[in-house]
Amino acid sequence: DEHEFIWEDYLQATGTTAVPPTAFKHVSLQQGMTLEIQDLAQPNLLWLVKIIENVGGRLYLRYVGVESGTMDFWLFYLDVRLHPIGWCKERNYTYKPPKCK
Repeated sequence: DEHEFIWEDYLQATGTTAVPPTAFKHVSLQQGMTLEIQDLAQPNLLWLVKIIENVGGRLYLRYVGVESGTMDFWLFYLDVRLHPIGWCKERNYTYKPPKCK
């Protein structure tokens, strides 16, 4: 005997409320968006990455200008190296393309 789980009934029965969608910042990160990413070895150097896929906040990223996909990588959306466009300029940091493999 399977019972269908209904969130609204559960929340009402337990006297709780659902977390608002704004609590999930990764949801606004969409395929095709561009972000800045800091270099691991030299944090004052950044480059651009494009979101290829967002799977529950795990971002599959591709360096802009490296279209072959050979340097694509996964990174969690809360990684301290990821920043919105303009973050580099605000800090007078420099863009430097990654070394291609």
